[in-house]
Amino acid sequence: MVREAAKNGETILHNPFRFCDAVKLRALTISGIAGDAMSHDDAWDFYRLGRLLERADKTSRMLDVKYFILLPELADIGSNLDYVQWAALLKAISALEAYRRRHGRIQPDRIVEFLLLDYHFPRSVLCCLVAAQECLHAITGTPMGYFCNPAEKRLGHLCGDLAYSGVDEIFAKGLHEFTDSLQSEMNRVGEAVFATFFSAFPAIDVPCQQCVGNAMTFCLGIAVEEGLVGIADTRITSGNELTSAQKVTTYQNGNGAFFLMTSGLRPVRDKALTYFEEVLEACPNPFDKLYKSVNAFAAALRRVAEEDKSYLTASGLHFNLHALIGGQLTADSVHKLYLIYPEGNWVEISHGTPYHIIGEGGYGKPVLDRTLKYSDSLRMALKVGCLAFDSTRISASDVDFPIDVVLYRKDGLEMAQHRYEKDDLAEISAWWQEHLRGLVYELPSEWIDNVASKRTKVGHNPQCRPPGAE
Repeated sequence: MVREAAKNGETILHNPFRFCDAVKLRALTISGIAGDAMSHDDAWDFYRLGRLLERADKTSRMLDVKYFILLPELADIGSNLDYVQWAALLKAISALEAYRRRHGRIQPDRIVEFLLLDYHFPRSVLCCLVAAQECLHAITGTPMGYFCNPAEKRLGHLCGDLAYSGVDEIFAKGLHEFTDSLQSEMNRVGEAVFATFFSAFPAIDVPCQQCVGNAMTFCLGIAVEEGLVGIADTRITSGNELTSAQKVTTYQNGNGAFFLMTSGLRPVRDKALTYFEEVLEACPNPFDKLYKSVNAFAAALRRVAEEDKSYLTASGLHFNLHALIGGQLTADSVHKLYLIYPEGNWVEISHGTPYHIIGEGGYGKPVLDRTLKYSDSLRMALKVGCLAFDSTRISASDVDFPIDVVLYRKDGLEMAQHRYEKDDLAEISAWWQEHLRGLVYELPSEWIDNVASKRTKVGHNPQCRPPGAE
């Protein structure tokens, strides 16, 4: 069809609307046939991945054309011509009805937000990219929230950056500059997909956040003004086999105390701890600052990487171990909490976000974000941490009791440790569940009444229009 059109270019240019309608009809036909008749396997996911990335790119380009090229003068902004062009843009993207149902009047800032950042409209850039990310992870089997190849890493970064963008930030940066940068990032995602799956030399050497054969873990470190809390589950999953093993280790000597928790490949963890403890035993003068212990563990982790990483890669496993180290030694002015990455680099957990989870963090994070502050008491921190674990345990099958809890009180230079079984916290879990449901029942309902009052009867009248439509 397109080739035939190219041979009759003048005819097509004379009446482009008929040609464009024919292209749209053919595209919709192909999409419908594929959705109903094609097996929903890897080939289907690749088909959807390509289509979604292309759709996101085209939406951004059409928006850029409207904003940057079509309006001839700044004086025309807000004019009738401007609004007609915005409406034409929505219609061209098949978004006019959906936009009017959501927002009603034509407002440029809301159109930009709708086309770039809406989670539910299937042609918005963000909706397309999130769906593309789901397709990519369906192909690889990597859990959402983790990456094991360059394509997953780039697309995950792009989805995260876009999801946390606001329309005010976009206009402050400049819509053309934002969409131009967005298109460049989407091109890099496409290149990464090609390099990962189709290149003769696929890119596989990527630090992986979740490895094949890796045990899912919940390890939480909290730093508040009064001290530190560490919570670690003990479940180890290997294929269909479930075992229990300690994931937190405490160290105390005359110079203070600290704990170490890990998430990742168990063999890497055991070997790194062996080398680390060997250094501690051989050190003539115990470390007087916690960062020195962190550096020692990082060195042990790098040593294991030098010895074993290539063998793990050859076996289809990624070298992966994250660690949390928290405590206080004599020369430390205050207790500290550190996160160590598989490469051996580390960061100190700040007061702004006074916690970090390694392992399965998606389910417990909302509880912590909504309730935890650095100024909270140690008792409050432990309560919030246990609720975060309980939320994770309910939703993630690979995380469960018993849990090990460590507590460190500021300037105490001693570490307390206790193991809780499921029965020990059953009453707390039931109390939280019941009161959470009660709070939902007590939630004000006026906003629901406002929505209900706008319901319209659904019928077969072709003249029916959604509220706000012209």
